[in-house]
Amino acid sequence: PSVPVNGQGGDAMPGISLQSTLALHARMDKDQDGATTLDELLDYGDVVRQSQAQKNVGTFVKALDGDGDGHISWAELTRFPRNTGKVFSQRTEEEARSGRQADELQFEASDKDRDGRLNVLEAAAFF
Repeated sequence: PSVPVNGQGGDAMPGISLQSTLALHARMDKDQDGATTLDELLDYGDVVRQSQAQKNVGTFVKALDGDGDGHISWAELTRFPRNTGKVFSQRTEEEARSGRQADELQFEASDKDRDGRLNVLEAAAFF
């Protein structure tokens, strides 16, 4: 059945209450003109994706964070298998050299506050 949304016509999303639909629309409608443009919808999608990525990376950071400080150090990261499925110490010399150099550069570029550790936001950029 059709349910007017914000007095403008349209349907509520199936399985979601009208109140929830209106609240979602209000979060997407940046200029509060009662309509959601494609740009507003895409921007909202980016925010949701970034939020979910940070949540997922946060779980990952906790798993790698050996000392419990909420950050990943280079030493903690190098114990994690990447790319080849091998821990760094099990790579061939060539794999170790090229992979380590690329990872070190990416680690340094992601470490925005230059403290030698990646917080959740920096880790999201690294991964």
